[in-house]
Amino acid sequence: MKKKSNLRCILLSALFCAGGLVAAHPVVAQTVPDEPETYCDIDYNIVDDWGFGATVNVTVYNDNYIDVIDGWTVSWEFEGDQSISNMWSATFSQEGSVVEATNGDWNGLLQPNGGAATFGFNMSYSGDNAAPENFMVNGIPCFGYTPLVPNTPVVQSPQTGSFGAYFNFDWTDAQGAVAYRFQLSSSSSFSTLVIDETLTESNYALKSTVAGVYYWRVFAIGQSGDSGYSDIQVLMLTDYFADADGDSLLNGWELHGYDADDDGEIDIDLPALGASYVHKDLFVEMDYMVRTSAANGLGPNQNVLDGIVDVFANAPVSNPDGIDGITIHLELDEQVPHDADLNPVGSEFGALMNTHFDPVRTGIYFYMIWADAYDGGSSSGNAFNIPNSYFVVTLGKWNNNNGGTDAEKTGLFIHEFGHDLGLGHGGGDHENDKPNYLSVMNYMYTTEGVFRDGTSGHFDYQRFDIPSLDERNLDEGFGLGGGAELAGYRTYFNCPNGSRVFTPVDGAIDWNCDGDTFDAYVSSNIGGNGGLSVLNSYNDWANLVYGGGLVRGGTNTSKSLSIETAQEVDTLQIIEMEEMTYEEHLARQR
Repeated sequence: MKKKSNLRCILLSALFCAGGLVAAHPVVAQTVPDEPETYCDIDYNIVDDWGFGATVNVTVYNDNYIDVIDGWTVSWEFEGDQSISNMWSATFSQEGSVVEATNGDWNGLLQPNGGAATFGFNMSYSGDNAAPENFMVNGIPCFGYTPLVPNTPVVQSPQTGSFGAYFNFDWTDAQGAVAYRFQLSSSSSFSTLVIDETLTESNYALKSTVAGVYYWRVFAIGQSGDSGYSDIQVLMLTDYFADADGDSLLNGWELHGYDADDDGEIDIDLPALGASYVHKDLFVEMDYMVRTSAANGLGPNQNVLDGIVDVFANAPVSNPDGIDGITIHLELDEQVPHDADLNPVGSEFGALMNTHFDPVRTGIYFYMIWADAYDGGSSSGNAFNIPNSYFVVTLGKWNNNNGGTDAEKTGLFIHEFGHDLGLGHGGGDHENDKPNYLSVMNYMYTTEGVFRDGTSGHFDYQRFDIPSLDERNLDEGFGLGGGAELAGYRTYFNCPNGSRVFTPVDGAIDWNCDGDTFDAYVSSNIGGNGGLSVLNSYNDWANLVYGGGLVRGGTNTSKSLSIETAQEVDTLQIIEMEEMTYEEHLARQR
């Protein structure tokens, strides 16, 4: 039986994939001898006999269980003096008692497993008119054939101990098989069948929707009985369509690769790229512009790339593998044409994206460009939406048009990427410069990093919860109220006279800047954004959105595979939020 790919995605939770169960099957297989070229049977029927002549119909059957008979000649030898006078549905020749009858143009094809053709003739005779018994078809004796019980299939793969979410079950062809029965069960006794399906091929492709220990076996179905069961194999399955680590990349993709258009071909080999279904992964394609007059370059060097990777690797984010952190896969891909001013940024960025970003990657990769500038200003970047799956970093006009420093590039990448991951300038909102928000999303820390463990330069998102602060009712003894987690941190706040203070935050804080920390009910605009309000903090790492924009997976599997055209990118709603300009950066420097 020729093997053929038989792709299915059928393991339906709590449902059988086929009809009811079949009866018990024989467990003793019969050995099949070498098969002759032709198995046949002959029905020789004398339909009329008048003593010196007769009319006869002959039916030839193809009892081969696999092969077609394409053209037949039936031969036999009369035992008396019979002589054929004419024949229909075949042509004949007779020499003495030996006769050959050959098919016509219309009836020479006999299908396997009982395909038949009938021809007839008139004859004369004297004496006895016994029916002949020594028939041959195409020169081979025709004894008839009773199909035998097929051999038991031998499992090829997957064998006991295999683990995964996608398997191509495969077993040997069994001689004499007309079909196979594939069974998968959560019980070693097969008392409960999750799959019980009849197949015409000796393979079965499965994308699992269940997880745990499962057992599989197969037997062959023959014309006169079934084979015994194959050896039982024990597998550990995981749900292909689930997302065990919560990174919006399906288990099946991270274990077996991403097939963007479900054509059976892997488009992105995620396992080869280091993805893990039990540890969060983020994939970012980075394209870049080049301007030779920018001494610092517009794109990143290895120091910048390593710094970004380290920040995510050290994130306080748990994973099923028991190891904290996020693996960010940064791919510095290709140089794109230089444009000193992406203006308007939506359509011009969109045009570059549609030209240089392979749509196959849309479901997996975030996309960004290290560019020069946009919309006529010195803004540091734009994420276009929150959350999203693409962004731009533009530091070309910084530092006398020499581009960003390594620290600035690191901070701005993580800042803009934070918008893609669902973060605002105030974490869960867009209020900037909050003393109780210790994150690179806060402009206070975007380019120089959070001050922690006695040093600045930690380009980190906020790692824990901090209480809200009501600027109309501040308690100096309470400080930020974060306890031991804040040890080693410092923050900025504004004094009533407009000066800025940089202070430790693991104890009392002199909110009104009068030289002591004993005052309660202090009213002061410590955030410096005008007016008095409640300043909410945010645990960034605990609230990241991994499947924003066009990255699909988890709850986003219904998203379109194709990316927007330049016109569609241009019409995307851009959140009204100001991104830090070079002038704002200078004003916030320590």
